[in-house]
Amino acid sequence: MNENIMREMGFGKEMDAVKAGKCPSCEQPVDPNSFRDELSRKEYGISGLCQPCQDKTFGPGDADSRPEESEEEARLAYEADQDYQRRKDQAAEDRVDRLRDDRLED
Repeated sequence: MNENIMREMGFGKEMDAVKAGKCPSCEQPVDPNSFRDELSRKEYGISGLCQPCQDKTFGPGDADSRPEESEEEARLAYEADQDYQRRKDQAAEDRVDRLRDDRLED
């Protein structure tokens, strides 16, 4: 999530919840290791929703067909997702800065 864009769109309260480690929907603390699979962790990186709120929003899916992950695999995948999101957000902010600088030069 690009924080500046989300705040400008009126999602400041939700961004504050995510930054505080809480779900923006139910406002409960989110345990990064509580997600059932890679797709759920990716959704968390996008929306900040906890697993129960994802299930309410998208449906629980077919839990029997999901592969089991170890806690270590889940932690590593979560950290990789967070790193990717930070790099993506930084690239977006860099683009905005370049555009702003280009406009100032004109």
